[in-house]
Amino acid sequence: MAPTPARPTSPIQTEPIPEEPLELVKKTWHIEYGYAVLDGLVRNTSSQPLKNVMAVVSFYDADGGFITSSEALIDYNPVLPGQASPFKVMKTENPAMDTARVEFKELMGGTIPFRNAESKKGKRK
Repeated sequence: MAPTPARPTSPIQTEPIPEEPLELVKKTWHIEYGYAVLDGLVRNTSSQPLKNVMAVVSFYDADGGFITSSEALIDYNPVLPGQASPFKVMKTENPAMDTARVEFKELMGGTIPFRNAESKKGKRK
């Protein structure tokens, strides 16, 4: 009996992480009990789980001048491929706060690129 030919093997294929592995689905911010509170929802658009993702919120005055920033881990850890995670970042209120911008980073690392599904600039509501 002739030996069975070996099956061709293919290298393990892993999808590259997209240039923007996160999508900011929504964000709103308001003042509550003396705190600026930004609530949001971010989605993992990559094919890999993302661990220890932090939301970093920077607050600006009406002229675009930086006031302060704060950060917090997003709620789900890890955030799985296709999954959306809520997040909340709080900072003591400054009456000059007019605009809030959010970015994402790894807990002990660099920034994580993202695309913004919203067209709003983050004005206070």
